[in-house]
Amino acid sequence: MKFSLILYGLLYFMRLAALFYPSYRKRLKEKNFTAQLKTMDETIGRYYTFKDGKILSGRGIKPDAEVVVSFLSAELGARLLMPPVDQLEQIEWGQANGIDDQCGIRVLGQLAQRRAQ
Repeated sequence: MKFSLILYGLLYFMRLAALFYPSYRKRLKEKNFTAQLKTMDETIGRYYTFKDGKILSGRGIKPDAEVVVSFLSAELGARLLMPPVDQLEQIEWGQANGIDDQCGIRVLGQLAQRRAQ
């Protein structure tokens, strides 16, 4: 439940940032794409569509999203997205659960391909 609320609230934080920061608002107009944040088992998810400077969002899984960020669990997603972020805790959690350096996050899509090069 907490993870779902965080994903829902993220939409409003992005919209507020666009109101207060002209450079962010300008950056939103540069690209049109859909990003998906979800759990790896796909039980919880929310997508964000960035189009012509506007941000739209919907709950659920969008299979054609260009960028997908998957969290191992809703609990982990909530912990990683909410401050304060304890990086040592993230690394230790990942190692204890056999995730190593990934810390339970998987990024797919164009963003992941660019970073791998």
